[in-house]
Amino acid sequence: VRRLAAQGYRPGVISRGYGRAARNRGDGHLHGPVEVAPGSDPARCGDEPVLIARATAVPVFIDADRVCAARALLAAHPQVNLIVSDDGLQHYALARDIEIAVFDARGAGNGQLLPAGPLREPLSRTAGLTALVHNASGVDAAKNGLYQRFSSMHVMKLLPQTCYRLGDPAQTCAIEQLAERVARHGTDGTIDTIAAIAGIGHPERFFTTLRAAGLAPIEYPFHDHHAFTRTDLAAISASTLIMTEKDALKCSAFNDARIWVLPVTAHLDAAFYDLILEKLRGHQAA
Repeated sequence: VRRLAAQGYRPGVISRGYGRAARNRGDGHLHGPVEVAPGSDPARCGDEPVLIARATAVPVFIDADRVCAARALLAAHPQVNLIVSDDGLQHYALARDIEIAVFDARGAGNGQLLPAGPLREPLSRTAGLTALVHNASGVDAAKNGLYQRFSSMHVMKLLPQTCYRLGDPAQTCAIEQLAERVARHGTDGTIDTIAAIAGIGHPERFFTTLRAAGLAPIEYPFHDHHAFTRTDLAAISASTLIMTEKDALKCSAFNDARIWVLPVTAHLDAAFYDLILEKLRGHQAA
């Protein structure tokens, strides 16, 4: 989205808002589009849409019906001329000009559909896609079967940025410095333990990043979109907690001085952006 904005487009983002609390009419289902702001409550809007709003500063709307989300976004922000759908490749009610499939560290796995394998659709579906992206963070890409199957796979890596203390974001340090800080505390007579907390789709990826930076945390994996509570954190006796930005969103009200946050930034190869921009030139605006 940032790259598109830099090229002169006026993008907006739509998302399902997975994990938000139900705002329903008694049938247990979500109803009605909601605009997400950088300061929105993740419990109401979902954690990922709030992160997107903060990171991009563009209009973001959520609805289980992405067509309704798109219409509401355009009605509220008619200047938007390009819509990016966060996920929703299988949401066929939504027309699309460009389709990007993202594979995680599992790649195509055993080639089977959920629940027997990791795929949402058959691999034959990739034939009509604009681009294929592999999140290769912490993965030996050369050993992944995707690269034997597809010759035009674009590699994405999630690179760690500067850590910050959740209760005081002005306090920052590199992840390597945090590792040194923990090590120093362990040699000066005090006991300092660090716990890594991850309620994301693939917690091991986060833990691998921390180990590569020199940390040896006690690992606490949670389910994706886990709604953290004070009790969850109180049960962890470590003197330092480190978590993802997505998880930290749901812990900011706890006033736990132990929490440090590790942001990551996605980097894709230049050929990916060139391909997307080339395809956009041949399509009408939203």
